[in-house]
Amino acid sequence: MRDLPLDVAAAMAKMDEDYIKLMSEAAPEKAAEVAAAVKHFNISFDIDNEAARIKFYAQHRKDRAARKIVVGIRCLPRLWATSFAYFKLYNAAAAVTQAGKAGDVANVDFAAQPGLKAARGLLQWAILTEVKLRLDERDGKTLEDFQEFPPEGLPVPFAPAAPGSDEEVADQLSYMALAFILHHELAHIRMEHIAMDRNWIRDIKDRIRWAKGQRKKNLVLELQHEYTRYVLVEKEADTEAARWMLEGAEDPDQFMKRILGVAIGLSWLASTDPYIGPTNHPAYPPAYDRLYQTIEKFMPDPDHEIWGVVAFVLMLHLQNVNKWQMKPGGFQNAKEIADWATDIISKDSRFAK
Repeated sequence: MRDLPLDVAAAMAKMDEDYIKLMSEAAPEKAAEVAAAVKHFNISFDIDNEAARIKFYAQHRKDRAARKIVVGIRCLPRLWATSFAYFKLYNAAAAVTQAGKAGDVANVDFAAQPGLKAARGLLQWAILTEVKLRLDERDGKTLEDFQEFPPEGLPVPFAPAAPGSDEEVADQLSYMALAFILHHELAHIRMEHIAMDRNWIRDIKDRIRWAKGQRKKNLVLELQHEYTRYVLVEKEADTEAARWMLEGAEDPDQFMKRILGVAIGLSWLASTDPYIGPTNHPAYPPAYDRLYQTIEKFMPDPDHEIWGVVAFVLMLHLQNVNKWQMKPGGFQNAKEIADWATDIISKDSRFAK
């Protein structure tokens, strides 16, 4: 990786055994199963230190040749920054709610609290960077003025942290979120999901362009079927990764740490949706949809604190772009707020337009 402090580069540029260790430590009771899966499928890890966007994928094949999980490490500082920011800002909002004041994020003046300056700065940097990268990629632009690490004066992601510090909490949350993302890719391999054949997609689109009548309709249905299959595959991998991490949690604190990793990992993928809309691709489920549906599968209690975290994150970004609006009649619980927020995002997709 280029332009990294040496100690940070050493902490981030992990080799195979360190990623395996990370996945194992996220759910220690299943460490032997991780090792067995890696051995059975002959999985290796490739580090992509060129791509700036969020980039993780599994090379899963029909045959028994070696599989790979590719990790784009230049996006990881932004995962750490959002973990740090959500932790600090959520706690500040929760303190206001517990004090008996209005719990709406709109009624919490983060700017008036000097202790939140670093969190606000990190989140602003991370979101602006994600938005720019997505728009540049959409428009076919190369990397322009990409800033891999936060501006001077803000905490450095993955730098050595003092025990009990906010930075150490951000380390733990971002590692847990990364473990979930890696387990998502491992799930694709373990469940033997077959990736889209992009050559076939291009070919069928060409045939649709020239076909007529019923033949054209049949080809369109064939393409839609493949897109639908891939959407379901992505959601299935989310569910399997979350199940892997959550089902063995022995106590509420352990469960909360793990489900926070799931929520932060998926909310990071959804962080640009309120600003420029969901990713405009029929074969990928919207990230905000993946976030809500995955948490719902494993937390039916609408009053559980994880719903407060999900609702807070979605509201925070919607309010930042003046899109948040109250539901007529109000809300009974945090899950309803999260559900309402996802509805707002789904109806405003400027990126798709």
